[in-house]
Amino acid sequence: MLELFKVNEDQLSSAKILVVDDQIINLEIVRACLEPHYNITCQAESGKVVEQAVSIQPDLILLDVSMPEIDGLTLCGLLKANEATKHIPVIFLTGLDDSEEACWNAGGADFVQKPVSEVTLFNRVRVQLKLKFYTDNAQLYASIDSLTGVYNRLLFDTQLRATIGHSIRTKAAFGYILIDLDNFKRINDEYGHAFGDRCLKSVAQALRDAAQRPMDVVGRYGGEEFMILLPDTNDAGVVRVAESVLDKIRAIQLKPGPSDDAVYLSASAGVMCAHGTKGMTVESIFSRVDAAMYEAKHNGKDQYVVVN
Repeated sequence: MLELFKVNEDQLSSAKILVVDDQIINLEIVRACLEPHYNITCQAESGKVVEQAVSIQPDLILLDVSMPEIDGLTLCGLLKANEATKHIPVIFLTGLDDSEEACWNAGGADFVQKPVSEVTLFNRVRVQLKLKFYTDNAQLYASIDSLTGVYNRLLFDTQLRATIGHSIRTKAAFGYILIDLDNFKRINDEYGHAFGDRCLKSVAQALRDAAQRPMDVVGRYGGEEFMILLPDTNDAGVVRVAESVLDKIRAIQLKPGPSDDAVYLSASAGVMCAHGTKGMTVESIFSRVDAAMYEAKHNGKDQYVVVN
């Protein structure tokens, strides 16, 4: 997983930078310096910046301090107060000699004095982009289950909470599947935990293969329990993924040792097809799906039960 912390040139060259200055000549100077290396968007109207930043999600914003509609210091405060843009670093571009302290106090990550030195600008932009990517990668690493490579419970619950909110607003259906490996304690006891870990990794891959859309979220709840979140998915789609999950787990064949027979796996699942409603919580959804999963266990395992 350590590769998550590496920042390569491809990442840097794909970076999106929003440049804000009311003077077109200044925008062109910055564009000429940076556009050979990054994806540059220029904006001369400060009143449009927050909306544009929310829309394009730049990796860095270069912001002029002195602008007639909304000055850069105020604009930075608006960006930092917005949940969708507060994480974006801001480098101020300033022609004022006494603005250093104000730039730091406003939440700026750095500032570059005008007239802009291309060497200084390029290197300070590069430093901030590297810091941004390091931070993003570290956050991703903290959200990943170290054994299986799928999301951990914390991030999964965060995604589920966002999906509930989206469903309440748009009336879109979503699915939740809770999967528990059958007889996993016996596998660990009989073949050892190293082999059990191999089984968990194989199951995680099976779940990723079953939930293939970029929006689908696969997570590990803990132990031998996994979860799949299927945003914008109707009842038939959720059931189809549940059936695919169990089929792919049944197809796993792992040998504990070279001369051993293959061990076959199965799982039981609780399945929920839902629309977000006021008062719905992560905990209430999990409780219902967990009960359905245990019903599948009680009914003989290797099957799924849909929440009524």
